[in-house]
Amino acid sequence: GGPSSAALVGPLGCGDSSVLSSLGGGLMGSGTASNAAGVITYCMKNNYLNADKAAQVKDQLMGKMGLGQKEEPKDEGYLNGLSGVITDSDRKSFSLDKVKGSLKEKACDLVLDNAKSLL
Repeated sequence: GGPSSAALVGPLGCGDSSVLSSLGGGLMGSGTASNAAGVITYCMKNNYLNADKAAQVKDQLMGKMGLGQKEEPKDEGYLNGLSGVITDSDRKSFSLDKVKGSLKEKACDLVLDNAKSLL
């Protein structure tokens, strides 16, 4: 891994930093591939991620789930992800809608990084 998530959250407000540290600290790590694919789609639609980079990872996730690039997973994790809700295997969830501005981009980056580890 690169710098710890603590480095990211230094100058940010207390509430926001706990959000990112939970994302970096495993909320996503144990998340499902389908949820990650949904969240990445949400991030792409809202321009929080570079579409080209994100699409590559999303396509690989879909392939891992046995789906084609044009197919959409029908499970709850993916549908949650599409609305910006990140869930982990313990069913803890976190909505990106609660996060402000540039923090959304950081959160999306974290999701993308974690998604790569699911591949």
